[in-house]
Amino acid sequence: METNKRIDWIDIFKGLIILFVVIGHENGFLVKYVYLFHMPAFFFISGFTANLDKQGFYSFTRDRFLRLIIPVYCINILFFLFRWIMNLLGMGLLFYNEPMNAQGFIESVYNLFAFNIGSDLAGVSWFFTVLFLSSVIHKILYDVFQKRKIALLIASVVLFIIGYWYVRHNIVFHRTLFDLVLIAQFYFMCGFLLSKSKFKTAQIKINSDILICALVLLLYPLYYFANIKWGGTDYPSRGFGNPVINVISAFIGIAITFIISCLIRNINTLKKISTKIGGNTLTIALFHFLAFRICFGFLYMLHIVDRSQVQQLIPGKNPNYEVVLLVFTIGFCLIVNIVLRKNSISATLILGEKTEFQKRLSLILDYCFKPIIKLGEKMKSLIYAKIKGVIPHIKERPILSFFMLVIIGYKITYFMRPWINVNDELITLISSQKGIGSIYESIANITLGQGRAYFFGNVIAMLMFAIKSTLVFRALSLIILLSNIYSFVLLCKEIRKSSVLCWMVCFAYFVCLTFSWEPTIPNAYTTFYGLSITILFLSLRSFYLYLERKQTRHIIFSTIGYIICLFTYELFILFAPLYLLIVLSREKELKKSFLKVLPIIIATAGYLVFYLIWRSLFGAGYQGATVDIASFSIRDCIYAIVVLSLSAIPGLLFFSDKYRYILFSLYGDQQFDNRYLNMATQVFTVENILLGILSFYVFYQLLKESKETLPLKKMLILLCVTAAYGFLPSTLLSVTPLYQNAVKTSSFLTVTASYISLFAFILFFCLLITWLLPKITSQKNRKILLCLASSMIALACIFSNFQSNTITKHQEYLKHRLSFINSFINSDAFSNIEDGATVYSPSIFKSEMSLAIHDSFWDEYTKIQLGKTVHFTKELPNSSVNSPVYYLKETELDSREERYIVFGKFNESVELADFTSNEALVIYSGKQKQHIIEGKLNANGENSITLNNQSAVSVNGIFQINVQGQDAYTNGRLPGSLIFDLKGETLNLNSIGLVTGQFESYELYKSKAGNTLATGTNQTGWYAPESNGSGRWMGKEASVKVSSGHSGTLIINGYMTNYIESNEIEVLIDGEEVGRQIVREGNFIFNVKTPTDKVIQVTLRAARTMIPADLNINNDTRELSVLINSIESK
Repeated sequence: METNKRIDWIDIFKGLIILFVVIGHENGFLVKYVYLFHMPAFFFISGFTANLDKQGFYSFTRDRFLRLIIPVYCINILFFLFRWIMNLLGMGLLFYNEPMNAQGFIESVYNLFAFNIGSDLAGVSWFFTVLFLSSVIHKILYDVFQKRKIALLIASVVLFIIGYWYVRHNIVFHRTLFDLVLIAQFYFMCGFLLSKSKFKTAQIKINSDILICALVLLLYPLYYFANIKWGGTDYPSRGFGNPVINVISAFIGIAITFIISCLIRNINTLKKISTKIGGNTLTIALFHFLAFRICFGFLYMLHIVDRSQVQQLIPGKNPNYEVVLLVFTIGFCLIVNIVLRKNSISATLILGEKTEFQKRLSLILDYCFKPIIKLGEKMKSLIYAKIKGVIPHIKERPILSFFMLVIIGYKITYFMRPWINVNDELITLISSQKGIGSIYESIANITLGQGRAYFFGNVIAMLMFAIKSTLVFRALSLIILLSNIYSFVLLCKEIRKSSVLCWMVCFAYFVCLTFSWEPTIPNAYTTFYGLSITILFLSLRSFYLYLERKQTRHIIFSTIGYIICLFTYELFILFAPLYLLIVLSREKELKKSFLKVLPIIIATAGYLVFYLIWRSLFGAGYQGATVDIASFSIRDCIYAIVVLSLSAIPGLLFFSDKYRYILFSLYGDQQFDNRYLNMATQVFTVENILLGILSFYVFYQLLKESKETLPLKKMLILLCVTAAYGFLPSTLLSVTPLYQNAVKTSSFLTVTASYISLFAFILFFCLLITWLLPKITSQKNRKILLCLASSMIALACIFSNFQSNTITKHQEYLKHRLSFINSFINSDAFSNIEDGATVYSPSIFKSEMSLAIHDSFWDEYTKIQLGKTVHFTKELPNSSVNSPVYYLKETELDSREERYIVFGKFNESVELADFTSNEALVIYSGKQKQHIIEGKLNANGENSITLNNQSAVSVNGIFQINVQGQDAYTNGRLPGSLIFDLKGETLNLNSIGLVTGQFESYELYKSKAGNTLATGTNQTGWYAPESNGSGRWMGKEASVKVSSGHSGTLIINGYMTNYIESNEIEVLIDGEEVGRQIVREGNFIFNVKTPTDKVIQVTLRAARTMIPADLNINNDTRELSVLINSIESK
């Protein structure tokens, strides 16, 4: 009897929740209350009714797949078919603005399976995907932790935090909805844990008066979170707020629904209705949007509503129809449910019911997946065996384990952000669509062109670039990184038989793991090196096992792994001596040691011979692999080794000007401020400090348990070897002029070898601390050492997290910039360009730190997207070009949040830099908004201009016109005009002129910049046309003599058009440099200290010298220009 009551309660609860879902989608007055809890409540009750312990993993997943996923795909196909049939019947425009034909139906089905884009009528189908994955995740966790509820809860909370982190950082998984899964699984787990607790809700009899009092008490916080402090969520649109408030409001709603369910149990009529509705939640969830359309269709035919309301997915707010719509929807869905249940096939495919047909499908799936099931059972046993050794540690130290999981999970999330490896996802974008033939061609070109025998590296890299899905691309990159630390921990276990040391090394790795700047790992381009690093660590471990167990298979695997590494990257040859050192540490006789390491010696010698022959046949096409004996410098070599190696340690170079300049200016988009206090406020944020505290606690607890007893001599040798390999990987690169010169520049710090050094430094640090700790007898001194070592780890965590945050923000900016250009190329504004056209556009090739767009990238991208041959060029086209020539300029505001593209036919008369008469101009913003366009009419007799039927009269040749963006771009005719300013809302773009290099009009700029110092105008660094038509180059410096005043502080206001990201400006007083500042483009301000009451020479100049020695006026050197607007004495 109690069991039946419990089932009744569950069905009533489900019935109420699905009613809340329908009411929420009706967009009525209750919507703000419903969105506080309706989705979490659904996941909660699903977890409450889940039977994770009654089936194996495969059976559970199969049944859930048939129950949830099959109906989702079938119902979406059914709705696509419904729309097509409506079109055939001549009613295609009743529900939609555009009809669906046969081709549209096929494309919709393809998009459903390829991109998880379903029908709008099946709008809640996302819920079933999320519920399926949530249940599968918790089945895995349940099997792994074997009913340990605390471990389950900790894992669920960690995943929940990661999910909110994804949402907060706009990391969206459109196909798998994984970000939503991580959030939803928490409520699923809460429901499941409650069902397994001693609290048997169905068996507790609560007085109705108490329930009503509780309900009244809970209504106030519900009202508060709905009307005062919004605590609701919108899963599909990722509308989440404060996670704590979201959880509180969700559980308040769940409690209210439970109380109402208990009260309804005592009212037979409501109980029957609610139970009936609750038993058909899937049908109502999938068909209620269709019911909305049909209901409004009837109202439309009765002339009660207009057709626009029929076409809306979610009705507009109208209290007149809410009750009618609710009753019709529930009634319609119940009728559909009865009809579909008449047939076992429809009941299985659409309703997910258990029928004979579903049993047959299960048998088919069992037969198809039989080999995978057997393999899974073996893997399950292996994984469980590994986990059994970890579970006791988690059980003994739950808080420590939780904090450790939080930090590791947080660090890992950086590497799953979309377009986080911008350069490499660009390569992937092109390579994946070129086909496997071009992949092998690229491998051959690189290997033969550079004269480097690193076949395995190229094959792995190019195959990774051939992966079409960037999500899979990032996932594989992350898996390789995780394999790095796993293989390194296995190696450490062989070096020192200490589990505590292994945990310390593993944790220190994740703490120091930084999303670094190109070209270091982690970076997808060097992921193939990462795979080789895993192979190297496994090779060294196998060599240890060979020395211990004397098994031939270990030395074979070790040698093969080493050879693979050699043919991946030359620097791995530096690890050959390590094999010999390992043998010498175990064997006393030199002869025996030599024989045991003989396979490695033969492999090394064979590789060197092969490499030399390869170089002699194909030459050395890569400067990073050649040595110039004539210019070789020991000092430069040592400097390169130190810089490249120490850059692996987070924060160690924080006190280096170059390191700070890269982080705060080039990546951080900050004005370069050399004051430590200002930089510290950016580094030591609340988030970073909390992570640092957690890192301190975890490492402190691990270190307390360490007991290192290795003799002094062996420990010193081990420390010397690990320290040496912190610097050794960079030695091969440091002898080449390419890298010796690169490390001296302002924007280069690290290479792939730096990542290998990180492992050596981590092991060195952990060995040193664990060895020193037992030597200290004083308890006080031991605590000091513990705190000191843990503080170093905490600081490393803070610095690495700051660096990752800074660089990922910059990558996010690059992602948006490239997406904006891509959207323009695919828009109507560009897609009709002639086949074979040339587009002059230096701006879209702009390189910024981790982004380097290759010369042929846009050509290849346009060929793939539009099927047209369009040549993009950075160089000014000459008059011999017979194809149509266009000009494209991409620019942005100082805030870097608003972007514009100006596009049109290019005029051969570049002196005026305008468009050919009567040619169309496109100003593209990607947004529907109001634009204010300013420009100057050239001297062609016209004094008015018309754009999109809006006219403006010029005054002294200057015009201003307001236009409303149509279809996200403005398309009109601007005959003989020069656009120099574009505004929109609060936007203000300085000098967005369609101009080419040194021909930009200085007079036009002066009219916008305001007063300029008289002595400064003659040295602006611009090629300024004179009134008589001539012009002259005026240098890259702006210099003027001024009085410094009593304060000795000058405020210098200037302007620079800068198209090279790493450009910077120097300020000199009487020829001596007093400061530098990065300027991306536009206005800047300098505050400098000067001698008081003196007439001094103030000079601004571009710090980088890029003007050719023999100046060619046809080259675009505008990025070197500096203009002083004003200087004030403070």
